[in-house]
Amino acid sequence: MHAPLTMTYRVAWHSFTELEGIAGEWRDLAARAIEPNVFYEPSFVLPALKVFDSDAGAICVRSAGGRLVGLFPMNRGPFLIFSGFVHPYAPLGVPLVDRDDSVGIVGAWLDHLAKRHRTIAMPCLSQGPFSEALTLACAMRNLPGHNFDSHDRALLAPGTHRAGYLGQSSASRRRKNLLRHRRRLAELGDLRHSSAHDTASVQSLVDAFLKIEASGWKGEAGTAAGRDPAMSKFFRSAVLALAAEGKAQGDLLTLDGEPIAVIVVLRSGETAWAWKIAYDERFASHSPGIQVAFDATQTLLADTSIARTDSCTAPGPHVIDHLWHERLSLTDRMIGVRPGSTLSFEPTFLLEALRRKSRSLAKSVLRTLSRQA
Repeated sequence: MHAPLTMTYRVAWHSFTELEGIAGEWRDLAARAIEPNVFYEPSFVLPALKVFDSDAGAICVRSAGGRLVGLFPMNRGPFLIFSGFVHPYAPLGVPLVDRDDSVGIVGAWLDHLAKRHRTIAMPCLSQGPFSEALTLACAMRNLPGHNFDSHDRALLAPGTHRAGYLGQSSASRRRKNLLRHRRRLAELGDLRHSSAHDTASVQSLVDAFLKIEASGWKGEAGTAAGRDPAMSKFFRSAVLALAAEGKAQGDLLTLDGEPIAVIVVLRSGETAWAWKIAYDERFASHSPGIQVAFDATQTLLADTSIARTDSCTAPGPHVIDHLWHERLSLTDRMIGVRPGSTLSFEPTFLLEALRRKSRSLAKSVLRTLSRQA
């Protein structure tokens, strides 16, 4: 008997600027990935660098024959920890790993990291095929690790129950209230719903989103993408580049021709992400946000090429939880990448735990002060 052959991989760090020249290979890998992540595709990452982290890059894994089989976007995190590249507009940190020999590819990445670093943090990992491969690769190397901030968010994964999904997932009373609000909204003018799929309609969708978001509390707080030229440029560039690849769509509600609610959906393969939603706060009593989410759910259910849609919601209860029954489990993961490094890992883990606790406490204090103001 012969032992199974071990694949040989070449691993190297590259800036995203360098990777711009291999965007074609990068897209091919995304199509073969064991777990898709539109936020790590070139059409999204490259525009994002201009507003989030121009120094970020990726560890690339290539087969012995030179094929790109792994792309792990990363940057420098707190306490000199090497961290996965996430930001407020990229709510998923799953790297792109070829479905063939995923454990070996992840292992090659970990071995490369161990030569230069002691600890890495991988935020916003879904509990899916990549996490399974990572767990196995870490176990094979006896690497210590810890999970932080584990939580679930709403997921639309209807399986074979598309036709009656909304009737099953919406409680009767809630659905009646939704329909009542819709009738009252329609009494105010000509209420219309439309879906955007081609590049021209998606561009109009983006314009509507930026306008609506800027008119609300985010505009007043200065956090709306439309109020920041650089952020607005990133938003437009990323969505329109993805639309040109058939990876961006959305739904829009208008009243007398004026947009009052919009949802922007991104997709990669069989997975979609309900990325951004905005509604005109003047009509808040009629629930336009949940109305457009309901419309988008119908659009997604009708498209059998989409198997699942991530709600992209932050931790905590959300209205969409009542529309979508399934849940996506996520966690932040810290790993000591040097075998047997438990003693050196523990202090870093404790510092990270303290940092997160302090951040949570500060947010709690700010919320209390804002309610008292």
